[in-house]
Amino acid sequence: MMYLCLYQIAPPLALAALYLWLERYPAFGRYSLRVIFALGAALQLALWAKSHPNLDNPDSLGFFQLGHGQTADLRLILFRPKLYPIFLSFFATPKAAAFVQCVIKLTICLWIPRLGGRLGWRPAITAWAATLYLTNALWLVEPLKILDTTLYAALFTSALCLAWENLLEFSPRGLFALAVTGGLASLTRQVGDATLLIIALALMLRAYRRVAARPRLFAGAWLVALLLANAGGLWNGIHYRVFQRTVALGISMYTHLSFYELHEPGSPEWDWVEQSLPGERARLGAWDTQWRAQAPWAVNALPHLLERARGVDDVPAILARDREFRERFRVWGMTYPACYATSVGNELQRLLWKCEEIYPQLPFAGWQRAEPAGQGTLYVTAKRIWRGLSYQTPGWLLLLATAGWIFAARGKTAFGVLLVGLAGYFLLIASVQIGFTRYALPTLPVLYALCAQALESLIRFREQWLRYLPAWLRPKAMAAKPNPATKDR
Repeated sequence: MMYLCLYQIAPPLALAALYLWLERYPAFGRYSLRVIFALGAALQLALWAKSHPNLDNPDSLGFFQLGHGQTADLRLILFRPKLYPIFLSFFATPKAAAFVQCVIKLTICLWIPRLGGRLGWRPAITAWAATLYLTNALWLVEPLKILDTTLYAALFTSALCLAWENLLEFSPRGLFALAVTGGLASLTRQVGDATLLIIALALMLRAYRRVAARPRLFAGAWLVALLLANAGGLWNGIHYRVFQRTVALGISMYTHLSFYELHEPGSPEWDWVEQSLPGERARLGAWDTQWRAQAPWAVNALPHLLERARGVDDVPAILARDREFRERFRVWGMTYPACYATSVGNELQRLLWKCEEIYPQLPFAGWQRAEPAGQGTLYVTAKRIWRGLSYQTPGWLLLLATAGWIFAARGKTAFGVLLVGLAGYFLLIASVQIGFTRYALPTLPVLYALCAQALESLIRFREQWLRYLPAWLRPKAMAAKPNPATKDR
């Protein structure tokens, strides 16, 4: 807990305090956001210039091959959402695709000042959220990889921010834009569907009276969203008679099961595994499943090896194998409910506490060398403070956003809907996937915006209640200001 407070929570809050102090200078409000964005863009593009994107990751290779028509593997075709391979088809090399992904990542940041203007944030708070996003070390590295994270994050963030604006003030144009971005996000990756559904239902209830006056517009917008979201399923259905966007749900579920159930060589689940992969138990051995441990790559690949071993050369075999994985996951969860609940709790703990050891190294050569032997040195402290600024774990950001929602004076419904949607997103991932590094990234821009609104709400709450204190107890800067509530009219 002390580590979390000192090196994860304190540095960002100290940065916010510094920005609030600098806000007294007019030049800060005028130029700070431009300078921060320029420096963040320069850092991102400098890292891209030195990067060497490759296709070593099986996901990367699959996306690229599909986009360029280099494979007819039915398993890859049915397992992949459609939009990202189409995106990669426009680029001859991974380096070119990575450059566009860097540009997309930078454009996501533009939502922060847009929301800041709509919600009335102070310049310091807007600059704070932008700084955390542009210097987040995970986000600095992710656009350099050939993965769907960046494209999905841009669409997912756009959908959530447009939903926030529409929940505050309904707009027909905003509704249509929300439908398009949400549909395309769903076509890129399915993991956010539940969040988008929660927000869509809340928007329907919130805007019912205004929608009633324009039922055709409302119906048309959601029809566009549904068609986009299910375009992959329609494509698969027309060509392969499989009306699903992807059939990888069983793989995801069994990945979770295998990590937590097979870590002991004596587990009875191994008997079923070794029917297809003889000798796999001895080859993998045991591994640690505590929140500090990562899933070994061989364990992560085990469900794919199991699937291949049974033969998945045609559509019926692929679907049958996926159903088998899902059924074993369901039986495991129902037979050992305490074990399943513990595994989900472990993943949520990973979300909250995973601070330093497990995340990738900082993308700066000067910080890569080993720490000095003496603990508590200036170097170690500086490195940990920097990591606290550049690696934001979603867990404590959710806690900060929740505190801001409690003290929010206005816009509480919209704030709460987004908060519930993101909490549901994390809970869904924790119940199926392993680890949050890649899967949490698309939520970070919206989480930063929620935290900025939380800080703004807390500051306003403090100022409101300080007015009721005796003059001798108020801060000097505030004691000199007249109280509008008691000013003679």
